[in-house]
Amino acid sequence: MFHSSPETAWHPDLSKIERVRCLAPVLENKGNRLKTNLGDLSVQFVDSSLVRLSLGASSSVNYGLIREDIDAHSVYPQWHSNQSQWIAQSGSLAVWVDQSSNTLSFIKDSKLRISSPQDASFTSPHRIAPLGLGYWQHRRYWTFSVGLESGEPIYGLGEKWSTLDKRGQWISSDNRDAVGVNAEWSYKNCPFLWSTKGWGVLFHTPNRVHHAVGYPQYSHRSYIGFVEEDTALDIFIFLEESCVNILQKYSWLTGETPRLPLWGFGIWISRAWYKDEEEIMESVHRIRNEHFPADVFLLDGRTWLDTFTRFAFDWDSTRYPNPSLLVERLHHLNFRVACWEYPLISIYHPWFVELARKGYLLKDKASGETLIYVWPRGPFSSKLPPLPNSGILDFTNPEAYKVWRESHKKLFHIGVDVMKTDFGEQIEDRALAFNGDGGERLHNVYPLLYNKCVYEATQLYGNPKNGAPMVFGRSGWISSQCYPTQWGGDPQADWGGLEASIRGGLSWGMSGGTCYATDIGGFYSREHYLSSQLFVRWTQAAIYSSHMRFHGLGPCEPWIFEQVEVYILESMKWRYRLLVYLEFCLEQARRFGLPFMRALPLIYHRDVICRQFDLEFLFGPCILVSPVTNPEDEVTFYIPDDSVFWYDWWTGERWRGGQVVTRKYSWKQYPLMMKEGTVLFLGPQVESTRAFENKETDWNTRIEEVHVFGLPTIIALPDYMAERLQLENRSSQVVLIKNLPENISVITHGPVKMYYEGTNVVLETI
Repeated sequence: MFHSSPETAWHPDLSKIERVRCLAPVLENKGNRLKTNLGDLSVQFVDSSLVRLSLGASSSVNYGLIREDIDAHSVYPQWHSNQSQWIAQSGSLAVWVDQSSNTLSFIKDSKLRISSPQDASFTSPHRIAPLGLGYWQHRRYWTFSVGLESGEPIYGLGEKWSTLDKRGQWISSDNRDAVGVNAEWSYKNCPFLWSTKGWGVLFHTPNRVHHAVGYPQYSHRSYIGFVEEDTALDIFIFLEESCVNILQKYSWLTGETPRLPLWGFGIWISRAWYKDEEEIMESVHRIRNEHFPADVFLLDGRTWLDTFTRFAFDWDSTRYPNPSLLVERLHHLNFRVACWEYPLISIYHPWFVELARKGYLLKDKASGETLIYVWPRGPFSSKLPPLPNSGILDFTNPEAYKVWRESHKKLFHIGVDVMKTDFGEQIEDRALAFNGDGGERLHNVYPLLYNKCVYEATQLYGNPKNGAPMVFGRSGWISSQCYPTQWGGDPQADWGGLEASIRGGLSWGMSGGTCYATDIGGFYSREHYLSSQLFVRWTQAAIYSSHMRFHGLGPCEPWIFEQVEVYILESMKWRYRLLVYLEFCLEQARRFGLPFMRALPLIYHRDVICRQFDLEFLFGPCILVSPVTNPEDEVTFYIPDDSVFWYDWWTGERWRGGQVVTRKYSWKQYPLMMKEGTVLFLGPQVESTRAFENKETDWNTRIEEVHVFGLPTIIALPDYMAERLQLENRSSQVVLIKNLPENISVITHGPVKMYYEGTNVVLETI
């Protein structure tokens, strides 16, 4: 719906592409560039598994999408000829260019890893250009293509709602206000894809990129990427042995996930709007009185702002004459306070005039005047008041960036703890930025600049007692994992919305985005489709994402279905018992670039059965989850890895991996398996993380139970807590856990017995 723009039909004619023709090395550059009809072609070996390929002259505008010291890590090999090929080689890596067809081959350890398509026609042995430049519908585009093996799956390309394997699809890396999760449009895109064969491609560009991924209208056996309107083609080729290594290298290249505050892993409470302070306090008191655990209360846009004049960091004084008192009252009830924002300023607010006069807003290319964004009539027009015509802040202007960042001071000064950074997808091609870029180039990278600015504001002006900064953002691009977290936009409140939200989170995780959240129960059409059963199942699924939030149009608090309130409460309590494990997952994200929600093909890339289970995932390295996503309460799920055993959390059953299981579940349960070898630490049931303040490392406060599944191999603790423990293998059948505090309950699962030797816990195979 609402996808009738010309972009959706943008499919270039392959016959109109001018193919690259490599001519000779450019001698004045010591032969490390190859002269072509489309500009100089350079190869850069970043390390033993990462190749950079560049064609043409790069833009002078650098958006910081990759690490700044990339050249210091790199080798620039010289091109030479062996009669039939141009070759660039260094160490174990080589790139070959066939002198007659100009096809590309990427070699590692003397093995061909990927090459240009071998897709022929009656008139040409190479129908698809390996590299090329073309024009279509008045737009210039670069192309890069790769041949695909039969059945080879392709993953990544950002947050997408359909199947995780993108083979057969046309995907656009083009950030959109998708107004749902039902079509190809999405809020977070990333022109990064990879294959289970161990290779990946990142298009280093802020521009739109379109991907024909074994797309049958072109070729079911080839991948073709189209980069719109950039001055050069700049790509990175990953040649790894595993998909996990590809994501780790992507994180190294584009930036790692930072530390995050513990309270952010608690539960967030929100709805599209509360009408006034009285309604807010009624909700928060009920949360505390009925002992629902929660940490953050989020004031969405229409809750704290005057819609007609937003956004200028001003509270709606008619409803909130003393906002600092409201924040104080929320803090008193152990809530952190989140406030909504977007980077648009209503033309009806005096600040718009000031910002426009100073040149701090994007301009219109045609007129040179301040660009006025007019909101389209959308699906929520009958539900929400119309949004005002607005200017858009220009984050490429250093002074505008600084003003926006510093404007957060007054919110943080009265105690606001974190910002929800909504929108960011509204940059039209007609926009002109301070740095000289047009909207077609700024469009995708704009939310990255926006979220970075607000993240820095939180870092500079937020309460230092809150710990590490964070934002709660919607839109993203390459390196958005550096400014977490992100949530999945506006899902429809039905079973399909739940399924699409899970796939969106997993797809984002396969694209380098480590953190994710969704709107529990769905955002819209709740009055038509949301049932108590779906609300329970969505809550259960949301436990296993990095961040967990109740949100939507209309009431969406945990008690909206009284008959299932007990199931919702149990799920919320279980989330808090897993907080230590969430911190462990964060360290894995920081160290390896791996998401909290790990799709099965990412971890078990050689297991073809895993590719059939798009809704099942690992939560961190140790917990396997398959959410219930249908009203029949029946789930067919796969237990991966036939070399290990898994334990059913509910029944204690021990299952060997490699099995497909179909079961029906009560509303209280769902497929939840623990990997053998895991030492899982569960915390106490608390109503907020305030219970842990200044006691984050205190075992007696943080840990209540230890569950050991078989002989331990993985201590699922963050480093700052794990450093006191030690695993010692006495033999293949006996393992010691050293220095575990005596007052903590230890529960074993599987064929092991436990006894104590002083302060050591001894586990022995039965």
